[in-house]
This record gives sequence, structure tokens and C-alpha cells, in this order.
Amino acid sequence: EVLAEYVAEYSPKIIGLRGTEQQVDDICNHYRCYRSKGQAYDDPHDYILDHTVTQYIINPDGKTVGYFMSNRALEERIPIFLDHVKNYNDHKNALEAQENS
Repeated sequence: EVLAEYVAEYSPKIIGLRGTEQQVDDICNHYRCYRSKGQAYDDPHDYILDHTVTQYIINPDGKTVGYFMSNRALEERIPIFLDHVKNYNDHKNALEAQENS
């Protein structure tokens, strides 16, 4: 519930996932991301979390096909993302045409 409230502040389209320490470590290793928990300065019961700020492009088949670092402008991201969508659709259509021939 807390995680759902947190991610909803960024976008209602974001799905917050959680897992065991090992599961989180496995995902971080797979996506080569970084995280480090530290103590908050103003509240002894709170913490800060330093982490990688990366957006991954994952196609409908679950394959990671690209990523964006946080410093890349939206104007640069859009054509790259749309190119990935086009490539996926072209590949899917080619496979369907091959199956139907």
C-alpha cells in the first residue's frame, strides 16, 4: 500500500514491485542498476535511497531492447522509442506473414 501511494505520485501508470533482498539483488544485477540505503539527516526513523535513474524499454515479449539515462532529453527519447516500436511491429508483422504463407 505504501509503495503504491509512492509510485502514484509520479504516474498512475507506474507499477511498484517489491521482493526479497535476494530478488531485488538479482534484478539489480540483471539490469546493472545501483542502490544504496542511507540514513536521512533530519529523521532517525527515515532513510534515503540513492539509486540508478534509468528508464528501460521492454518490448511486449518482455525483452529489454534499450534504455535511457536520466540526462537524455525527452525530445531525444521519443524518436528512439518510436523506432523501437516500429521495429517490433515490423518484426511481428514479418513473422505473421511468414506463418500465413
